[in-house]
Amino acid sequence: MITVSVSETHLCVLNRARNISGRNQAKFVLQFAKHAFNR
Repeated sequence: MITVSVSETHLCVLNRARNISGRNQAKFVLQFAKHAFNR
């Protein structure tokens, strides 16, 4: 039981990290597109 709960929390942490990295990538792409269009 303990190992299962630990693995579940670990997956939650990984999913959060993925979501944060995905948001950062989206922001970076948007900024890059803005710079490209400004040129």
